[in-house]
Amino acid sequence: EDAEHDDRRLRLDARVFAVERVRRRSGRTGREHEYFHIAAGSWVNVVALTKERGADDPIIRDRVAQEWIELQALKMTNYRSLTTLMQTGIPGPEGSVSKLHWSEQNQRLTKLAMEVLEGEDDGYWGHQQLRSRGNTIEAGTSEILRNIIAERVLGLPRSR
Repeated sequence: EDAEHDDRRLRLDARVFAVERVRRRSGRTGREHEYFHIAAGSWVNVVALTKERGADDPIIRDRVAQEWIELQALKMTNYRSLTTLMQTGIPGPEGSVSKLHWSEQNQRLTKLAMEVLEGEDDGYWGHQQLRSRGNTIEAGTSEILRNIIAERVLGLPRSR
């Protein structure tokens, strides 16, 4: 019985190792699920800032609503990514979609906050705006992620 248990444990360890190896080779960090929570927190902060500043501009309100819609799209993409990982044990290209979506949404949210502040840097949002630019570089630039999506999701030929 102990030998059978050890054998099952070794097979499980081998599968975990294989998934981890594929995940590392694919360049995915496994952080895709965190992107939604980060973006949701930023969105809540932008809403609070908008209310605090009394931004009644309908264009600003429309942009806040649009970011809510984008946030829901990011959540659904993350669900799809998790489903693929659970079914196959291999991260799919959805992780690249999530990272690209989140990093660009983060830039839009911080830009919106700076517009609500009318360019006044309160320290927090100014830092977040600068930091959001780094998000489009780390873990794969937006251009690289677009290439991954084009090749692996859309089946387009490799760019040269």
